[in-house]
Order: sequence, then C-alpha cells, then structure tokens
Amino acid sequence: MPIFKPRMVIMTFTSGAKGGVGKSTIIANFAAILDAPVAIVDLGIEGSTTASMLHRVVTDSSCPGFLDFVILGRDFEIQESKLCKNVYIIPPGNVRSVKIPLLLAHCRDTVKTRVEKALTRLFKAGIQVVLIDLPANAELLHILYIVLLYISDIINIVCEPSISSLEIVHKWWQTFSHIISKNEQIINILINKWIPSIDGTITESMTRYTVNGTVIKIPFDAATFILTTRSELAVLYKETSKFKSSLKDMYKVIGPQLLRYIGVPRFKI
Repeated sequence: MPIFKPRMVIMTFTSGAKGGVGKSTIIANFAAILDAPVAIVDLGIEGSTTASMLHRVVTDSSCPGFLDFVILGRDFEIQESKLCKNVYIIPPGNVRSVKIPLLLAHCRDTVKTRVEKALTRLFKAGIQVVLIDLPANAELLHILYIVLLYISDIINIVCEPSISSLEIVHKWWQTFSHIISKNEQIINILINKWIPSIDGTITESMTRYTVNGTVIKIPFDAATFILTTRSELAVLYKETSKFKSSLKDMYKVIGPQLLRYIGVPRFKI
C-alpha cells in the first residue's frame, strides 16, 4: 500500500473499541503544549468532537471537514484554535456516520489518494505535527481507519488501567498488528487515569503491545476532569499542575520520538 508521506510527524491516537478513556482530552492538551505548528484531525463523529470543542472550534454542519474531502472530494477547512496560536483543527465534516462505511467500501484507491492530498496541503501550510483523533468504532471508518494507521509514524493506544482495557488492547493488536511496520513505526500505550495503588502487572502486560515505544502512565487528576467536563482546556489553568507534570513526562518519551522524524517540536510549559 505505497503512499506518499510529507516529512512531518503523523501521530495517531486510538482507544480500540472503548470510548470515554480521555483520548481526545489528551490530544487537545498535548497539542497545546507543543511549540510547533500542530494540526488536529478530529474524527469525532455525530457530535463527539471533544478535541475541537476544547479549542473553541465550531464543527457544525456549516464546517466542511476531513471526511467530506476524503469521501466526497469536497474541500475542507483548516481552522485556528481560539486558544492556542500554534494549533489548527480539521473537523470531521458533515458526512453522517451511518453512510460512511457504505461510501468508503468502493473507493479504496480514491481514499489513499485523497489522504495523500490532504497531508500535502497541511505540509504546504507549514504544519509540522499532525495528531489524528480516531473514533472508538474502527468499523465506522472502514478502509480509512487502516490507511490512517498505515501512514502514521507514531501510534498511541489510549486505555484505562483495567483488565478489560488489557483485553481491548489485545483485540486491537490482533486485528491491526499486520499493518504495522516494526522497522518504521512506533507504538506507545498511554494508560490514562492512572492511580498509583493500581497493580503494576497491568503496565507489564501492556508492554508486550508496544513497538519501538513504551508504556506511558498519565495519573488521574480531578481538576483536569472537572475542567474537561466544563469544556475547558486543562493546561491553561494553574489548578492542573499534576496533569501538566504528567504531560511533561509524556513529552520526555514522545519528544525524542518526534525528533526521530523531524527534530523541531519543543515543549512550551
């Protein structure tokens, strides 16, 4: 499946089949702390556009987005975050989720070509890091889900610290590991809402699903949880020092991974 990849870092976030693990919250806040032009491809469908919402970007029916371009060939908007000058949002678009698998089923080559064109446009716009927020239900995106995994330099699987999450990660790995290039791609496991008292064997078990990466623990932070439920970007508040510290630790791991590809993003906090 050869595809042209502009020289910028493409980092995908997935949560397997489990929604509500805080994936979009991590993406929105991580984008805010990178000192580089960052684009979030928000693929939240049917109103679950948390990453866009946290950056005060409107994603209603008047905003053509990524899926409109890839599936229908319509133009898409690159919107600037209302809170962070270096962050740009590409909303999902107006295609109804019920129609997506049907529309994608017969246009495999077209999907690859349009994804390539979309990335080229972002590259020409000066974007250095692309963060792709995949929906929990992979079947909704059909072949597009596989294409986006294939082109990603770094894949972050976000989960919670539980046995059930371990089973979800295992199932994801069984389904999609054949797509991964172990020589070229990195897979990290991000365990969100971590509590120190939780059995460490979960971390050890998750390690087997990393590729050239590692397991990263993001401790639960009540202030961040409350602010997110209020649609606020947590890193902008002093009350979330614990969350900011965990993002800094996350950057210590992912930063060198970014350097492997382009060598320019820096940490702002």
